[in-house]
Amino acid sequence: TLLRCSLAARSQERRVPLRSEMIRSSSELADFTGLADEQATTGDPPQHVATNGWKIPSQHWKQFPYSATIDLGQPRNLSALWVFDTNGEGEFDIAAGEPGRWQTITNYACRQYLRWVRVPLEVTTRYLKLELKSPGANFAEMALCEFTPEAHLALLARRAAEVKERAERDAAVKQAREEIAKRPWLELPPFGRV
Repeated sequence: TLLRCSLAARSQERRVPLRSEMIRSSSELADFTGLADEQATTGDPPQHVATNGWKIPSQHWKQFPYSATIDLGQPRNLSALWVFDTNGEGEFDIAAGEPGRWQTITNYACRQYLRWVRVPLEVTTRYLKLELKSPGANFAEMALCEFTPEAHLALLARRAAEVKERAERDAAVKQAREEIAKRPWLELPPFGRV
């Protein structure tokens, strides 16, 4: 099922080139460059078993969370982040925006063993921030995908339709409540007010 979903999404997205130098750590103690050093062998969609990941010496694990900022060089219409989940259990947050003005868009709980996992993003941003909540958030290598221009336009149209539908539903509920408030009430013993 995951492969079928991935293949359907692949026709609507393309890989964003990543290099280790695009990743900046929030701390001198944390090295995140291993998350983008196997891009050439990862595959598209990602399939290759990745071996390198983030590195934080264990004597500094009590200082979590640690974070990394990825500078994509320009705004991108991101569709998904792929991570190669290795071992352990722990969460990391994914935020978009810019340094000092982040908005968490999703998080992922590492619980798969030696598997590539697709995390949907659906956000336009130049910067992504990954914040590891604990040492158990073990993953090696990542891959970013962006929407094709046609797929991004379709996404925007879908979102606009959802907003319109929600507004129409809210207006209908409001009108129904106003009509209920105008209806006369009757006192019917022993039932009370109806």
